[in-house]
Amino acid sequence: RLSWAAQDTESAGVVGWQVMMAEAYQVLKEGRA
Repeated sequence: RLSWAAQDTESAGVVGWQVMMAEAYQVLKEGRA
């Protein structure tokens, strides 16, 4: 159960990081356009 919670937190962190990177890419793309 503890390992499941850690795995869930890790996957959520990865998704959040991907979303943040996608948003940063959009900002750079719009700023450069």
